[in-house]
Amino acid sequence: MMAYRLVIKKDKDIEKYLYSIGIHFKRYPLWPVFKILYIPTLSPKEKETISRIDGVSLELEEETTHFGQDEPFGDQSEVPIVLAHPLGVEIGLLDAGVADKYESRAYVRQDKASQNPSHGTFIASRFWTDNKLHSAPGAYVRSCVVLEDNSKDAYTLIKNIVASIEENRDVKVWNLSLSVAKNIEKNCFSIFAQVLDYLQQKYAIIIFKTAANDFDFQAKTL
Repeated sequence: MMAYRLVIKKDKDIEKYLYSIGIHFKRYPLWPVFKILYIPTLSPKEKETISRIDGVSLELEEETTHFGQDEPFGDQSEVPIVLAHPLGVEIGLLDAGVADKYESRAYVRQDKASQNPSHGTFIASRFWTDNKLHSAPGAYVRSCVVLEDNSKDAYTLIKNIVASIEENRDVKVWNLSLSVAKNIEKNCFSIFAQVLDYLQQKYAIIIFKTAANDFDFQAKTL
């Protein structure tokens, strides 16, 4: 089932009109900074009706992705044993959760149970791996589960990211190794990128965001 988002470019009472014709929707996170409505499903007739509305843009909602692909989580859960960081550094992790069966789990504070923590555990392990420029061995990890197996569209991912950052305002450095499946456009930033920039500015935080993986490059060099 395809979901959509309706970007409102001109101020008008679109919501009232959608209610009147029986179209169900939700406001996007950070409304009204981002005047976007999330529409879970539309019939061909409803799409045609919306396409005739002036001042709005109907777009397909992107699916979430990790590691540059939409395939199920692999076995990425091995985590090294480390000593606690001497400065008590804490890093925020926006992912699918961290597995609790490893000794390093003592360094993780997680907001809720994870359905499939393989990818999040792999990312957390990168913080703890020594002799890397980007590592912080023994750092505490504030793990926020923002990606769940049954929620695979950008709206849900963005909603969970916004809520996690708002509820953990003491965390100032975040890692996000998730994204949306969308081609790069030359003349504008994606809604996803705009939301991340807004959160950084509003809460004075830094979000380290992966650019994706080039599997062709890896195949040539490994």
